[in-house]
Amino acid sequence: MKKAIPAALIVLLFMPAAAYPAVFQEITIGTDARTVAMGNAFAPVVEGASAVGLNPAGIGKTRKFQAGISYNSWILDMSLQELNAVIPAQYGTFGADIMYVNMGSFEMLDDNGYSTGKLSRPYTLQFTGAYGAPVFSYYSGIENKSPAVNLMLGFAAKYLVRNIEEDVRNAFSWDMGLKLDMAGWYSAGVVLKNISVTPSQDLPSSLIAGVSMKHSFDAQNELLGVVSLNQQLEGTVKYNFGAEYSFSGLLFLRLGYEHDPVLTVAEGTYSGFSMGAGIVLQIIQIDYAYSQRGSAGNSQTVTLTYRFQ
Repeated sequence: MKKAIPAALIVLLFMPAAAYPAVFQEITIGTDARTVAMGNAFAPVVEGASAVGLNPAGIGKTRKFQAGISYNSWILDMSLQELNAVIPAQYGTFGADIMYVNMGSFEMLDDNGYSTGKLSRPYTLQFTGAYGAPVFSYYSGIENKSPAVNLMLGFAAKYLVRNIEEDVRNAFSWDMGLKLDMAGWYSAGVVLKNISVTPSQDLPSSLIAGVSMKHSFDAQNELLGVVSLNQQLEGTVKYNFGAEYSFSGLLFLRLGYEHDPVLTVAEGTYSGFSMGAGIVLQIIQIDYAYSQRGSAGNSQTVTLTYRFQ
């Protein structure tokens, strides 16, 4: 029995194959609205529930329960949904994350090319468990409640399953991250992501490193800038840039750019610009992102985060 493969699946799974030979490329699509809006420059700045699947070290200083839900209306008829949460322990923080990638639907054809009247709905599921904790903290004075230097370490274990009709693939992988915060104004992060422990599956493994700097104009207005480098272990390098303006820690405006040389060469008109906004309403934070994907189309992402007081 044959299958009429949808355009979204072709774009995701086959077009980048020459440059991205690894499978499960769909797990690299951003689902956190703040991260997407800032050009996927997340390594040094991501924290809380959204850090579980991005940089597990970012959950290390979270001391209250958090939960988040994200929806990404990606290109064509594809979408991604994600649930995550973090729970502080006596030392460190535990986190969990579930991501579902809906690859759309396509009709099944018989051996003569005629429709069978049946639809196939391929998908990918990723389950993540993580732990992060501070490993070094330096306080500049006894009266200071927050450390001037805080180094955090995190680990994450992942299980993935992709179901495309009769082709079912499973894989296990792990992430390891470091995050360094200095006086609340500078930070750096390093993440080793999607390292496969399943010999039969080559995952989109990468080493991501970034730095950020925050500037305070006054008590209410702050500007955050982030730069990161994403070295795919299969050879390609991506560059990510992001900026975030914050008003009183309640209103956020964001811009970003992701430079992917493979897609730039392949599509010519590829543009990785993104933008977004966020607002805090008591214990709920709402974030939105809009990003361009060149000739493949545009995507929109929404994230809701719940924080215990």
